[in-house]
Amino acid sequence: MQVESDPNQNLNQDEQKVANYLTQGFSLFKAKNYPEAIKAFNEVIRIQPNNQYAYFGRGVSNYLLEKYQQAKTDLDKSIELDSSLPLAYFFRGITNSALGNKDNAITDLETAAKLFEKDGNTELAQTSRDVIKRIRNA
Repeated sequence: MQVESDPNQNLNQDEQKVANYLTQGFSLFKAKNYPEAIKAFNEVIRIQPNNQYAYFGRGVSNYLLEKYQQAKTDLDKSIELDSSLPLAYFFRGITNSALGNKDNAITDLETAAKLFEKDGNTELAQTSRDVIKRIRNA
């Protein structure tokens, strides 16, 4: 007689792996080791293809590596999966600006400012508005 393994055990293992890779990815990101952070975020996406935080982390890492098109693709996916992340809009806005998409940059930054305001983060809301002014005056 063969004993069936508990299907939830694999799920729990995957969730633990995802949590570990996310933690590792953001730790590497904070240490400014963006290429290694991207590898950790890739592992999250491999295990959990709809993890908005992995796409966000990979997108910002790509932005900081000046890989703007890759950054935009990841930030688009992060926002598609969770439209309530103000930092995703903020970074997609500055990525759009880097790509020369001024109107899209302003739209994203306006959305970021509204979401930051809604979350009570007036400082980042103001930062978003300041970046909009810089883009308009560029």
